[in-house]
Amino acid sequence: MEPLTHDIALLPAPPPTDPVEFWNYYRETAEKTAVYPGFASMTGLTYVSLGLHGESGELCDQVKKVIRDDRNTFVPERHAKLCAELGDVLWYWASAARELGVECGALINLDYAPREAIQLPPGMGTPSATSFAALALVKHVAKFTDPVLDALGDGQARPQDREALIRRLGAIYHCARSVALTLDVDIRDIAIGNLCKLLSRRDRGTIHGSGDNR
Repeated sequence: MEPLTHDIALLPAPPPTDPVEFWNYYRETAEKTAVYPGFASMTGLTYVSLGLHGESGELCDQVKKVIRDDRNTFVPERHAKLCAELGDVLWYWASAARELGVECGALINLDYAPREAIQLPPGMGTPSATSFAALALVKHVAKFTDPVLDALGDGQARPQDREALIRRLGAIYHCARSVALTLDVDIRDIAIGNLCKLLSRRDRGTIHGSGDNR
């Protein structure tokens, strides 16, 4: 596949090379494109939780199309769509971290890595491996829902809810990284592409646009 290309001139500053600093930079920059109600409230947490589900589902839908429409091979157009959908997952992941008041750099700790993200299946670089990694991502996004539901039932996130949510955001990061590995792309490159896309939309006033209006 061709390497990803981005208009990095859109970025407010060069991305750091240190992994922890990079993901803190990503969260801070992603926040500049965040337009949704209820920041730092149950509404905001609900919104980003729904977004995580929606975007991870769209990622899986693209993997499904690799199997059905592309005869189980990666064609460049589908590969680009997979990277774009994974970038959208990362945006909601970072927004969830923002809602919980945690830096994204703290979430890349290997203590959060689930088994599915460490022991990848054979066939790296193939749709089979991507399918496995995408399903593992969906599994851990679903687990993120449990403490959100508890918090919604109580009307606020209790300390134990917040701790569980942070742990599960860490697992989501590692599953997303596994998806990127199966696509033979650095997850940080996908994150930069996502920032450039959204900063461009923000500057053009189309952050809420759809289809050709973006």
